[in-house]
Amino acid sequence: MRACRVPRAVCGASAAPALRYERLSQQRRAGDWGTAEASYKKALARDSRNAALLCNYGAFLQDVRQDTAGAEKMFRNAIIANPSHMEAVYNLGNLLWDVHRDARGAREQFERALAINPSDVSSLCNLGQLMALTDEGNLKGAEAYYQRALAIDAAHVPTLFEYACLRARMGDDAKAQGLLERALMADPQHLPSLALRANYLVAQGKHSEAEQLYSALMRSQDNKLESDPDFLCDFAQVVLKASKSYSKAEELFRDALHLDSRHTAALCSYAKMQQQVNRDYAAAESMLQRALKVKPDDVDCLFHYGHLLWQVKGDVSAAEEMYSRAIAADPTNIDALCSYGALLATAKGQVDRAELMYRQALQIDARHADTLCSYALLLEQEREDVSGAEKLYRRALDASPNHVAAMYQYGMMLDDKGKYDAAEMLYRRVLQVDPKHTDCYCRLILRLLSPLFASLRPSSPPSPQSLSVPISLTFSNSELPLQIWASP
Repeated sequence: MRACRVPRAVCGASAAPALRYERLSQQRRAGDWGTAEASYKKALARDSRNAALLCNYGAFLQDVRQDTAGAEKMFRNAIIANPSHMEAVYNLGNLLWDVHRDARGAREQFERALAINPSDVSSLCNLGQLMALTDEGNLKGAEAYYQRALAIDAAHVPTLFEYACLRARMGDDAKAQGLLERALMADPQHLPSLALRANYLVAQGKHSEAEQLYSALMRSQDNKLESDPDFLCDFAQVVLKASKSYSKAEELFRDALHLDSRHTAALCSYAKMQQQVNRDYAAAESMLQRALKVKPDDVDCLFHYGHLLWQVKGDVSAAEEMYSRAIAADPTNIDALCSYGALLATAKGQVDRAELMYRQALQIDARHADTLCSYALLLEQEREDVSGAEKLYRRALDASPNHVAAMYQYGMMLDDKGKYDAAEMLYRRVLQVDPKHTDCYCRLILRLLSPLFASLRPSSPPSPQSLSVPISLTFSNSELPLQIWASP
């Protein structure tokens, strides 16, 4: 299983076997694999039905030699030699799931382990994972196993971690974070729990803290996360949000794809970076196509490919197909619903269908700022419902106070209504968040110059040269000199 493979002590039936196993353990710890394997074979030649020895050799074959077939044979021989050998039963269950994805066989072994030892928390934890992953997502049944495990050992870190993941999946983030803190109190260096904490920091918008934590995880001793493409992909996305170190993010994406060239999340996220940062649209499209060959119903890939087809290539029909496939794969995907609504409204003029998409998205998340902003624009421009649009803009900014599109569009609407001071305030807020928003700069400059234009309106038409007025405007502590021409 993912987090619950707990190393078990090997117990000999007599002092001599115990000493022999200790020597084998020393050889393994020293990395002397050849000597260790020769010792196993020699010992088994003398005692071929020693369950503890068979189990240990099976673990060696699986962990060191990656010989899963040989390991499975050793575990089964150990169980034949001693049907009550906990370690062999437990390890066989792990192997059946990890290697063969044999949920039924794995469950049988873990239940057998519990029959031998009803207090075995690792088997309870693994049964919970199996139920959550394979039994049609039986989350309540999985929770019951985790609760049984924690009633026996309240500080069992793998169970606390898996239970936290389960509660997060059930939408109970408060309970999930409480369990996560308990896991880290018991083991402050538990890598899966630290990685989950980093994900929560990202969700809370604490990207700099998340990046620091990911960096610490990469530097930690005995760390295998640098060989985990999921972790590298997540780390790259955090880097993009926090330090915006594009070279570092690109290196992490490439490392992830070197480990797994078919990793759909890495392909999709790297494609998004290629599109938005590097402007390498051909590379972005190639990666998205590769990802969709691996997983044709990947919602994120379909959504981002639809965005590229529409915004970059102008292929509205192909973009619509991608958005439709994304929504068919996951009718609750708000980003796909919102973007499809925008396409229907602006590219196809199908306002009623667009409004339906927005309403469907807001039923799922009434505070989704992108949808609120897009729906407000539809009400303002297509329905001429300025009051309704204003309410939606306010809701969008309440949900996301620094939402640039909502601030800018709301500012333009207020400008058109003659509410100049409120519009100017929103324009300035946009430029605080996004100093490179050139359209907003132009709007603000026109707003600031409008009194001057009015005062320069003469009674008789002057020559253009007489209206050359040097203006100095200050934005974010920098002066922007302008030479303007006013017309009568």
